[in-house]
Amino acid sequence: MVQAMYFPSILLAALALKPGSAALQFPPAPALVEPVQYAVEYEIDASVDLIGSKVAGQQRVRWRNRTRTPATEIRFHLYLNAFRHERTTFLREARRVQGVLGPEFGGIDVTRVSAGGIDLTKRWHTISPDDGNPDDATVAQLLLVEPVAPGATLELQLQFHIDLPGIWERTGRRGDFLAFAQWFPKLGVFEPPEAQPDAPATWNCPQFHNKTEFYAEHGEYRVTLTLPAIYRGHVAGSGTLVSETQSASGSLVTQVWEARGVHDFAWFADPDFVVERRTVTGEGIRDGGVVIELFLQPEHRTLATRHLDPMEFGLRWYGRAFGPFPYATIRAVDPQHNARDAGGMEYPTLIVCDARRLAPTHMATPEGVTLHEFGHQYFYGLAGNDEFEHAFLDEGFNSFAEKVALAEWFGPESTVSAFGPFYQEGAPMVRPARPSGVLGWIAALGSGDAIGMQRGRIASYAAELPPLTYQPWTGVFPWQRRADWHPFAGLERVEGASWRSPDRSVFRRHVYSMTALTLESYRRARGDLALWGALRGYVQTRAFKTARPEDFLAAAERAAQAAPPGALPIDPRAYLDQVWKTPGWVDFAAYDLQCDPGLTKDDFACSAIVARRGPFVLPVEIELQFADGHREREIWNGDGGLHEVRRHGKNQVVAVRVDPDRRWVFDTDLSNNNLAASDDSRSFWRLFVALFHQLAQRLIAIGSAA
Repeated sequence: MVQAMYFPSILLAALALKPGSAALQFPPAPALVEPVQYAVEYEIDASVDLIGSKVAGQQRVRWRNRTRTPATEIRFHLYLNAFRHERTTFLREARRVQGVLGPEFGGIDVTRVSAGGIDLTKRWHTISPDDGNPDDATVAQLLLVEPVAPGATLELQLQFHIDLPGIWERTGRRGDFLAFAQWFPKLGVFEPPEAQPDAPATWNCPQFHNKTEFYAEHGEYRVTLTLPAIYRGHVAGSGTLVSETQSASGSLVTQVWEARGVHDFAWFADPDFVVERRTVTGEGIRDGGVVIELFLQPEHRTLATRHLDPMEFGLRWYGRAFGPFPYATIRAVDPQHNARDAGGMEYPTLIVCDARRLAPTHMATPEGVTLHEFGHQYFYGLAGNDEFEHAFLDEGFNSFAEKVALAEWFGPESTVSAFGPFYQEGAPMVRPARPSGVLGWIAALGSGDAIGMQRGRIASYAAELPPLTYQPWTGVFPWQRRADWHPFAGLERVEGASWRSPDRSVFRRHVYSMTALTLESYRRARGDLALWGALRGYVQTRAFKTARPEDFLAAAERAAQAAPPGALPIDPRAYLDQVWKTPGWVDFAAYDLQCDPGLTKDDFACSAIVARRGPFVLPVEIELQFADGHREREIWNGDGGLHEVRRHGKNQVVAVRVDPDRRWVFDTDLSNNNLAASDDSRSFWRLFVALFHQLAQRLIAIGSAA
């Protein structure tokens, strides 16, 4: 799913360069191994009545109990009931978060449940296990006559009726445009608690909460759809279209779809769709190739290649990195303009994009959204994490991978200011040891200290810009993700249920941006092979299965041996537990530098003090620069708040830099990482020009908004 990211005008990103160089050198990943048998099988038959906006459906579901615990009940998600009325848990939370309600209501009713010819409808009822809301019906419980023993299979038949809502959260109807996502009665996951893998299994089947997504086991689907004939050839679904036949009267069309190794079946239809196709073969692609099918709105026909190109690049890049995309077809849907709430979402073998007809190429819209949603085919589509509890495993991991992929496609220097790049050439600037006067006030303002906003919302944005953090502007550094997270640093943790967070906006910035920053920092600290080996191992071992944080931690431990010489001494489990499970931040600073005359002529006794603020305890490199130009480095383990480095000799220490290679990209204040024994006159003028440039961009933004 795409997250709206909010930046000041000076931080809005554009991708301005053409696809080019700086490719990461991945060894080809092996094919992903599909299991012989899945836990769930669905057969769904649904007929759509456009006149009444109704759907009549029936489904057979076979479920295998793969745990060691007998199941005395079965639980289903009824996601569509989140839009039944304004008193549902989803819409109560939506009003609190968004302040508005949307279009017409709708929902789903299960009218009959049976097993082996026995009517179980009276044993079926809705429950609210999370908040006890009596008006919420997004979870149903079926009390069984006999338990399902470990290893045994239960087959159920359900009949259901849907009143289609308007477009709510990517689901519903707007005119002839149909969006069917999370639309049928869907099994929860029967599994042991995460913290107690040897404990008895229970149903993981939470209510549908605002700003949470989904969790299900992979399985097999066979879906039959009966629709008005206007949709013939204009339906995009998960899996493979097996057949399409028209009724004798010519008024209806029946489609049969099959999908294997997926955890959902979604479909979208619009009689106005313009369909474009492209077959992709070669490196990173499964044997037999992959067919891309693009379902565009007619007014977006000219944007076809801007959807197809990023999808082809995604197939090759993700396939090379994690394993070839294992399905024969991938589809992309362009929703109607008045149904754009359906856009920016991922489903198995199907993504929904968000096109802007007038968007210039350098703004990477729809390219960025398309590549992001394709990436979810791996993170959540294949490695199926619990998005209720561990959204960072898909949104955060995919946010990281997507940015690396974009940098490779467009070039490493492609992420620039919305109003053009502004490079600071030459050596990094350093602050004077004791700034005074106007210069000192400006330097303090850059980090937010001058107005008591060291990690605040307004002045902190200035500290994010390379011109004020003494670094050249480069697309390699994740400035955007850092600016997105920075004002909320330490307010939330990465791992946890988003619906339990008091402020979902803050939580989502940690799920998306902080996760990406922690992965990028781990890559910088331990090397490419350690990080990418962990991600690949995670996808390879959990493809077509459910996934938990422990699965990635185990993969990271296996890949940790690949760290190169010079890597920081970091245990991956200890590091990731710290930065994901606890709210926190870190600020490394060059705190003081003093050089006093020694006992003999031309002899100096130098003392450099570095500081670590914040709850995260991390190792960091310290670099000393000497008067003759040579440099020395050593590693501090981060224990304690202050650390002193001493040097004696004829060569005076003239500057100290902490984390000189910018390994910890979530350091909350990069402007205090360097300290010089004396002023550098270039610093004043660079700072002056940088501030002037920022002021000019803000005036441009104000003028363009007027």
